[in-house]
This record gives sequence, C-alpha cells and structure tokens, in this order.
Amino acid sequence: SSMFYPGNDINTENIKDFTVYPNPTNGVFYVKTDLTYSINIYDMQGKYITNQPDLRSFPSAVYLVEIKIDNQKLTKKVIKL
Repeated sequence: SSMFYPGNDINTENIKDFTVYPNPTNGVFYVKTDLTYSINIYDMQGKYITNQPDLRSFPSAVYLVEIKIDNQKLTKKVIKL
C-alpha cells in the first residue's frame, strides 16, 4: 500500500521518550519532553491534520501524534474523546 505511516521506518534509539497527556483528551493536550521538538498530527489513515496540539475542532477518533526531534521522529497514538 502507498499509505503514509509516520515514524515507522525511523531509527528512534537516540530520542529520549516523550509523554503526551492527557490521553485520552478532550482536545487540548501537552507534550512532556526536555528536548526541542516540532509536532505533526495525522489521522489513522495517515492524512495530515494539524501541527497544533489542539484537536477540539476535529472529530472523536484516534490520532497519530508525530514528534520530530533532531531530524528523527517518534509517533504516539492520542485518543480524542
């Protein structure tokens, strides 16, 4: 398939783990990490949604939160209630 799954083929050994909270969320969530990062959010089909940690205007679903640190990526699932 040609679908885009963020972060699946990236070596994440060098990235300190991060936490996304609250999860599940009512819309606004936070990323806990000591490192500088950028964020992209995708739906479960791999479609880009937003680069803000705010899902209030989006439907209840599971989303993929991709955190990019030093040109490497980690992805976590976030449940929007």
